[in-house]
Amino acid sequence: MTRLPPDIQSSTEMWETLPEQISDQAVGLHADIIRTLMKLHNGYECGTEVCMCVCVWVCRCGLVGGC
Repeated sequence: MTRLPPDIQSSTEMWETLPEQISDQAVGLHADIIRTLMKLHNGYECGTEVCMCVCVWVCRCGLVGGC
């Protein structure tokens, strides 16, 4: 099993400089994209960390589109 907490580098500092509505929309868009890609590559959402979903693959080859 492979666990991947997707993150945007230095995002905490970036979110703090933006209006709350903008950062909420950006985080939501990021989560939607990650969830769509997980489904395409046989991944599962197993929870959240801070404000991001945590992705899990039973087979590592799903990360590179092989499963």
